[in-house]
Amino acid sequence: MEEFLDSLNAEQAQKVLWVLKAVQELPRVPKQYFKQLEGTDNLWEVRAEFGGDAFRLLGCREIDHSDEWIREANAKDTGTRNRAGRATQARLPEPEKT
Repeated sequence: MEEFLDSLNAEQAQKVLWVLKAVQELPRVPKQYFKQLEGTDNLWEVRAEFGGDAFRLLGCREIDHSDEWIREANAKDTGTRNRAGRATQARLPEPEKT
């Protein structure tokens, strides 16, 4: 991972780290950042985009009872509903500028 991050410019690396932190810390992660790959039991894709470049990281996740919501969240719309009942995408705070 360190070698990959070193290959990016500072802003790209910051965005990738921001997305990884969101995946680790948020109780529900929007599909635009984190998705279980179809046809797999435990292969996940972390997605980060910056300046027209897309970065995709693959990995496995240790599953226990506290992680069961991940499968459910990725099988459903990860957005929330506003008062009118329309789906809205969960919003993450933007990464800090360096």
